[in-house]
Amino acid sequence: MKSNRIYLTFIAICLIVAGIISSCEEQDFTYSGPSIVSFTDASQLFLVQDIANAVDTVKIGVTKSEAADRTVNISVGVGGSAIEGTHFKLSSTSITIPANQVIGNILIQGLYDGFGDNLETVIFDITGGDVEIANFDTSFTLMMQRYCPPNPDAIVGTYTAVTNGESPDGITTTGYVHTITITETAVESEYEISAISFGLFDLWYSEYYDGGDVPGTILDNCGTYTIVNTMDPWDDTITGSLTINGDGTLTVVGGNTYGDSWTAVLTKN
Repeated sequence: MKSNRIYLTFIAICLIVAGIISSCEEQDFTYSGPSIVSFTDASQLFLVQDIANAVDTVKIGVTKSEAADRTVNISVGVGGSAIEGTHFKLSSTSITIPANQVIGNILIQGLYDGFGDNLETVIFDITGGDVEIANFDTSFTLMMQRYCPPNPDAIVGTYTAVTNGESPDGITTTGYVHTITITETAVESEYEISAISFGLFDLWYSEYYDGGDVPGTILDNCGTYTIVNTMDPWDDTITGSLTINGDGTLTVVGGNTYGDSWTAVLTKN
């Protein structure tokens, strides 16, 4: 008898829950307030490529569609680092919301040649037009940075390195030959070089660590290659650069904060 009551109670609960869900599914929401305009997001990132027409879109939205086109005015706000005419161009500061639509597009052209290595920002403000301005999301930050698709074929491979180096301990090495590899990592535009000193650490200091090659990381920033995030076995920072020569060889200049330094010319095997 007790089990029957539990079963009937369970059925009743299910029917109530089902009724609630059904009621929620059947309800429609219709916005009845005024038509107001705002940005659809607060910010976004624009990676500017070296192509003829590098364009990004920032969206503005209104709460209700209308039968006629509407105009929304924007301006470049204060506080951004990007310079109009140097880093970007605007197609217009008067944005059209097409008839029977609720979205308008701001078109921004990125000017690749104007960028250095830094991230630049531009701020847009909604300033007026045919639609009432909302009291929220009326300012938008576009972050802009130049971007070059990686070209692994330019440096990936197995090389014979011929290295000259000096140590602050009075050691000088000339024409040291060592085989190394450069491979892609899981991070875009980063590469691992199998022996960042091209064998000199092992040649000079093998008794002071476990010996062998010490790998390093090369970062490609639009064709400028630098040694990054690399330490020697004694936790000294290693820095340097890689250059692609006209004959296809590579030149790597490196050193650590201890004072070791080297220059290697790499010929692909």
